[in-house]
Amino acid sequence: MKIVRVLVSVMLLVCAGNAGSFAQEEQGDVMVLKAEIVSLDPEAGTLIVEGDEEAGDLAGKEIMLNVSGETVIFFEDEEIDLYDLMTGDNLTIEHYTDGSGEIVVTKIHLEYDFVEVEEDIYDFE
Repeated sequence: MKIVRVLVSVMLLVCAGNAGSFAQEEQGDVMVLKAEIVSLDPEAGTLIVEGDEEAGDLAGKEIMLNVSGETVIFFEDEEIDLYDLMTGDNLTIEHYTDGSGEIVVTKIHLEYDFVEVEEDIYDFE
């Protein structure tokens, strides 16, 4: 799979050029992206995500994001750290464009998919 390295400054061009792409919904000045983690480097503050099926031109492509110390990461109502994220996690990423044209990732929400078990797989008898 071809890796599309989109740094924060380049992401602005992609988002501005195709507002429907990147599975984004506009909420005032905040944009929302839904994606899955392909890889991450917490020490470097980088995250490579794959846009979900509604990501338009970027669906199925890998995008590199820079996560700053100002970015808040949540699971449910608890604040967590970049080190708590894992490959395969589904995220909702909130970001905006600052005055210099840079994309700033403000919040990352870890989405947890609950799996229902139809029968009891444990037999303790």
